[in-house]
Amino acid sequence: MIKVYDYTGWKKEKGRKKKVRGKVAARNREEAVYLLTRIEGIEDPEVRLSLNLLEQLKPVSPFFYALFFETLGLIMEAGGTPQEAAELLLEENLGTKFEWFVKKFAYGLSEGLPLHEALAQTGYLPKEVVNIVKAGVESGRATEVFLELKKYFEGIAKIRKATVGALLYPFVVIAFLLAFSFYAPILVKNLQGLYENLGGELPLYSRVVFKILLNLRTITAVGLAVGGLGLWAVYSLYQSSKDFKRAVDAFFLKLPVVGKFLIKTSIYKSFLAFKVLYSAGIPVDRILKMIRDSQSNEIIKEEWDKSYRIVAGEEKGDTSLTKALEVNRFVPGVAKVQIKAGIRSGKLKETLSKLVEYAATDFNAYINFIGNFAARVVLVVIGLIVGLVVLAVYYPVFSAGELIAR
Repeated sequence: MIKVYDYTGWKKEKGRKKKVRGKVAARNREEAVYLLTRIEGIEDPEVRLSLNLLEQLKPVSPFFYALFFETLGLIMEAGGTPQEAAELLLEENLGTKFEWFVKKFAYGLSEGLPLHEALAQTGYLPKEVVNIVKAGVESGRATEVFLELKKYFEGIAKIRKATVGALLYPFVVIAFLLAFSFYAPILVKNLQGLYENLGGELPLYSRVVFKILLNLRTITAVGLAVGGLGLWAVYSLYQSSKDFKRAVDAFFLKLPVVGKFLIKTSIYKSFLAFKVLYSAGIPVDRILKMIRDSQSNEIIKEEWDKSYRIVAGEEKGDTSLTKALEVNRFVPGVAKVQIKAGIRSGKLKETLSKLVEYAATDFNAYINFIGNFAARVVLVVIGLIVGLVVLAVYYPVFSAGELIAR
């Protein structure tokens, strides 16, 4: 994970030492010191983790990676160098993490690293993207690959934006419960005091609800703590045990809403990568291998592995792309038919472009469905909570009127 550090140090300018301060993005403190010393020429840098939580948690936007590869492609297409593209990007303030991504890339080039290794050593980009760049350079189509990667990251940005929008509603419910957990005990104590002064007794229903509300802070805190520890334990096991990871991935694929979301996301990313790589002239077997390696879900990865093994000739019989996709149960039937038609007509590139558009439309439609469904669920949950509390509050209020009349 890339972290942001604040630093202070000394830098020579015109023969004099000047105290400087700023921010650096690195994987750890040691790398931060190394970058400041080697790239910025800062002496005796002191670094400490930045307390800006938003800056720490916010990743580099895929739109910035799209900008990076577009700039790289256009500059090289015009006869420029990757170093010139990096210098152009560094002229603008595009955020601490992205700025240091570009600086590390430029430093790698200055040290004589090949282009794909200069990208790999930054620690920012996924392995499959670095492999795509390597394949593009080796095939002599680096410029085309960079411009296609720009489109790829624009597609990834759309997926991220849609996903964040779908997850917004559950966080609304959690935020409401947290806010209500602080206000509810104050309200309950006031009502209990009023009833005690009037010499009355709260109805059983109100007593039960008020008891829960009085302990809501504790219940919320315990729930968050237990949930957090549980998620941490599951995540740790998920990372360390391949069998457990496969079981969890299979479970998520069977969930009604989550499963479809994961499949549609995978389809969109896979077709997008296929189109980008095929347009850049990468061989089909390498394309399928890269798509397989980019899958985070083990079950989906196994299906793409079947496709790769067929095209790579590791399985007996037909080694065509048509056969390879036929055995992949996560490739939609419509897509299989269109790819067959594209291969027979010699227009597979155009067919893949249409499939990406189809997958994007299908994905966006499903995200909109999830958003609308989640909004209604949130309204029902909040309405139910408020309704139960209002009933518990107003029921004794009406009874209080009778006590006052006495």
